[in-house]
Amino acid sequence: MSIFYITGQASFSYTYKLKGCDHMQYKFKVIKVIVSSLGLLTMITLGLQVYIVGLIVVNQSSMNPTLFDGDILITNKFIYKTSAPQVNDIIILYKDTPKGLAKTRLGLSLEDLFAKILKNDERIRYVKRIIAVEGDIVDIKNGKLFVNNKEIVEDFILGNTYTNDAIFPIEIDKGNVYVLGDNREISLDSRNFGQVPINMIESRVELILPWQSASSTYENE
Repeated sequence: MSIFYITGQASFSYTYKLKGCDHMQYKFKVIKVIVSSLGLLTMITLGLQVYIVGLIVVNQSSMNPTLFDGDILITNKFIYKTSAPQVNDIIILYKDTPKGLAKTRLGLSLEDLFAKILKNDERIRYVKRIIAVEGDIVDIKNGKLFVNNKEIVEDFILGNTYTNDAIFPIEIDKGNVYVLGDNREISLDSRNFGQVPINMIESRVELILPWQSASSTYENE
């Protein structure tokens, strides 16, 4: 009787330890699956951000009253791989700023965060509107915009459209577009840095998320 009790006690203890071990292994497997899933989700999100869809916070005033500082944009990075840019597309583009002009940049994206982490050079990014494509002839006179000798009536802009000392008329080269900001009198755009090669366009703005901040007080962007 006594022997049976001791044997039973030992058997119970051994079984309990086994169950405890199985439970720990199960918890470890669950944690491993969660971490792996989060890693995969991060890679997918980064892949989408880099190659297909952009999520950007606006930090500029050159596109007022269409876009304001703090607006959140959803952009399409794949669109111009299958179709050509069109007039009135609002685009995100990379462009070197001419010397002597204030450097400006648009918002913040995941790419920017990774660039900071990896200590890579930041690229200057702009948001602008395409007003002419290859083959078009752009002219600016008397504070108004003309494309192919036709005055362009734009009810979405602020101010008048001046030359900013650029030479007009100008014909847009093949593979290029001409861009302006909607806030015409303060915008740095093609009047300052010239035509934009299509391969310097990062994406097209598809959606402005429904919450907006107050108007920006930034200048010369």
